[in-house]
Amino acid sequence: MSITITPQVRVFVAVVEAGSITAAAEKLALAKSSVSQSLKDLENSLGARLLNRTTRQQSLTRTGSKYYQACLKILSMAKEAEEEISNALEAPAGDLIITAPFSTVCRAVVPALKNIREHYPEVMPRLLIDDSRLDLISNKIDVAIRLGELPDSNYRTQTVGYLPTSLWVSLDYLDYYGFSRDGLGDPAQVAEYRYIAQNWQGNPIQHSYRKQDGNLASLVFDTCVYCNTAAVARSLVKDGFGMAMLPDLVMTEFVDSKEVVRALPQLEQAPVRISAIHPYGDKAPLAVRRFIEAFRSELKEE
Repeated sequence: MSITITPQVRVFVAVVEAGSITAAAEKLALAKSSVSQSLKDLENSLGARLLNRTTRQQSLTRTGSKYYQACLKILSMAKEAEEEISNALEAPAGDLIITAPFSTVCRAVVPALKNIREHYPEVMPRLLIDDSRLDLISNKIDVAIRLGELPDSNYRTQTVGYLPTSLWVSLDYLDYYGFSRDGLGDPAQVAEYRYIAQNWQGNPIQHSYRKQDGNLASLVFDTCVYCNTAAVARSLVKDGFGMAMLPDLVMTEFVDSKEVVRALPQLEQAPVRISAIHPYGDKAPLAVRRFIEAFRSELKEE
């Protein structure tokens, strides 16, 4: 026999434990007629009489006694399940699977994960670094960090920050091909550079820049190589292969070491939106919510 925890079941248990319909109605803050009707509906749905009732007393039938014991077991299991969920919400544990692109990892994702581990040591982060947009459901991903505009979906999406980007080129590249380091602001010269494209950029590559008269103009670049991650593009730029449009934060160490410079300082490139998405709707687990909060905080400090 399958026991379903319906309002009628809870009313039945209350009547048995209270000793009468009147006492149960007072305990449940329901009308006596409502309690009586719930009992009738339950007996009708089961096709069996559960209680023998007179004006002075009530007693469980043999079937009612078995049903009552079964109800107690189900209610006890439901309570345990509710307590487990409550504990998990207050002190999360288990895997937290996150996917993020390379350009956000060192400066924001790693510090955010460190924050999560410090506050919730039972959480085990699993980080999937991938510039492609992995499917959340098939990969059992709890939260994904995405760059750029996103297609419409059923996932909950939050904008957590923006990522300034620039065209970057190495000084070794400029020296090797005879380009003047003083001529970096010349768009005609920049258009001659070899362009390193990422797969998502498509073809041809076109960027806008602000001319001296204040008007916008466009440059179209010929791609010399495509790569599937910002990490690869970053290495190619640093090693003098060409130039690429990359987040400023991933190039900071090469700027500090005077290995790379902005290829076109007056380039007007809108910052890339950074989003956090998850499949939980408005009921995201605490660990997911705390990671997104920590990630947003790290981005603000950049």
